[in-house]
Amino acid sequence: MKKTSSIIMLITSIIIMTASAQKKEVSSTEKIPYQIVSNYFVKNNFKKEHFTNPKITTQKDFDALFGAAAFMGKKGEPTAINFAKQYIIAVTIRETNYITTITPVSLKKIANKIVFTVNVSSAEKTTSTTKPILLIAVNKKYTGKIETKIEEKKQVPNGLPISSQWILESFNADFQLITKNTYITLSQDLTTFTGNGGCNMIKGSLKVSQNKIKFSKITGTEMFCPAMNQESKFTSLLAIANTYKINGAQFFLYQDDKLLMTLESYR
Repeated sequence: MKKTSSIIMLITSIIIMTASAQKKEVSSTEKIPYQIVSNYFVKNNFKKEHFTNPKITTQKDFDALFGAAAFMGKKGEPTAINFAKQYIIAVTIRETNYITTITPVSLKKIANKIVFTVNVSSAEKTTSTTKPILLIAVNKKYTGKIETKIEEKKQVPNGLPISSQWILESFNADFQLITKNTYITLSQDLTTFTGNGGCNMIKGSLKVSQNKIKFSKITGTEMFCPAMNQESKFTSLLAIANTYKINGAQFFLYQDDKLLMTLESYR
């Protein structure tokens, strides 16, 4: 009887220890809050494909790598960074001539490491090259070796949903396009859009209901180039568009029944 009791106690102890270890393992993974840092670009003097050390802790080191890409309007200002309380985790990939977005998936503290997982998605081909980046600000109280995990996925439109990337094909007028680098990318939740007017990066708010569409709060960077007239026409027509239609790989924008422009999806 005494031997049986000892065996039961031993088994119970093992179960408790196993449960405790499992609980400790679960609790060792912690989600970390972060802030997306917007409106910066990688300087031309950075020639590497990736950042050797993704953690940036000083303004001096940050300024050596990045420049500010200010847009018009309050939301177009570069995100302020307080290096006294925050550090930056930076992710970039090789230069590309495809419309490419790096989006955050998760930031977790796993044991003594901080793991930042991102998704890289690419779609339409353009005539220019860019170096995509994603910057986040993290509270300095979260410490550990930084690791970045990149998940790459090529976006292939399935049935060409409206939340795709659309390149300007033509205006409904006698207008010779100077560049094919005029496009918009509509977010999956259909509340915002980004793109390029032909010279400058643009962005704004979006509202879609059935066949109705509204582009608003359109802002952009302020660089000059030969395609300024094309960009001005593109953004002014976006501002008055109120209906749309998708037919095959084409996206038509209208003001009531008047066709304003035709865009196409790159397959």
